[in-house]
Amino acid sequence: MPANQEITIDAIERQLKDPSCGIRAAALNACLSMDISPEVIKRWMGDSNSYVRQAAINYCNRHGLPIPVIRTFEPPEIVYKRCCDGKIVYAKVHRTAHVRGPCCGRCRCNKATITDVSGDDKTATSIYDDNTKYSPGDEVDVDDFDLSDEECAPGFHFFCTKEEAEKYRFSKFVPTPDGASA
Repeated sequence: MPANQEITIDAIERQLKDPSCGIRAAALNACLSMDISPEVIKRWMGDSNSYVRQAAINYCNRHGLPIPVIRTFEPPEIVYKRCCDGKIVYAKVHRTAHVRGPCCGRCRCNKATITDVSGDDKTATSIYDDNTKYSPGDEVDVDDFDLSDEECAPGFHFFCTKEEAEKYRFSKFVPTPDGASA
């Protein structure tokens, strides 16, 4: 596009419908200095590609706007997390939380409230990080939440059913000096 030709929202909107995520992300990055309506930004945040979503976040950050909440699905009222010793943490995902993942299988969010912990001792330890403990009433707020579709990205990981949480088996890959797992 020639330098003297003005980029219009209509042109960007057409490019945002392109099947190529590279073109969609480039279109969004091209309008970083424009005023865009919140409805359009929210639509970009719901794009299937994490690069396009990141470009929308960049736009919000550059203009001092709040990042619209995006969810791949609406989680049930109570979600479940498996912890050490088979304990199950019960949590409520905040209505303003970002939610990523499928409606069944392992999901993650950035904000939740712990409502209960199974067993007599109402404290559970994360199976991923021995330093993270959960107790009823705790507020979980993940500052480095990743809006990508990667299952193991940062976030509060959970399942939508207690049965899924109970069946989950976590295995840490711990490389040894020779490259094998321990």
